[in-house]
Amino acid sequence: MSKINNYIRNYCLPQIYQPKSLGLVLREAHLISVTQLEMTLLYQVEYPHLSLGEILSLQGWVKRKTSDFLAEDWLQLIALKERKPLGYYLEKAGLLDEKAIKQILDEQKNTHLKLGTMAVLKGYLKPETLDFFLFYLFPEELGESH
Repeated sequence: MSKINNYIRNYCLPQIYQPKSLGLVLREAHLISVTQLEMTLLYQVEYPHLSLGEILSLQGWVKRKTSDFLAEDWLQLIALKERKPLGYYLEKAGLLDEKAIKQILDEQKNTHLKLGTMAVLKGYLKPETLDFFLFYLFPEELGESH
């Protein structure tokens, strides 16, 4: 990894990524719409005992695993210098399951496309969601075909 990439990962990203509310993180990742966030916040006023993630899950808009991952694990993961493969994070976030990852990896042998690109082409991820993960986890690869 080049010195510039180390600088981005070690200095810039911690400066850029200040803790955000779960709703803003989900919006930034294009996992919910503005309208869904607004409705969820209104539901939360009516049902204060439910978390934002619980309401989103009950509405069928976001998997509970996804909201829990982004609420509980995300900040710690992006702060780590060591990275696991992209598929690990997408599976942890509940965006790809083991079966989908295996299928993509099998097809990858013929297509030579990266996992993220295949996930987008198969409709498992929005391009913006892939970009969100790449920006925070693999900024040096953002813009490459994934």
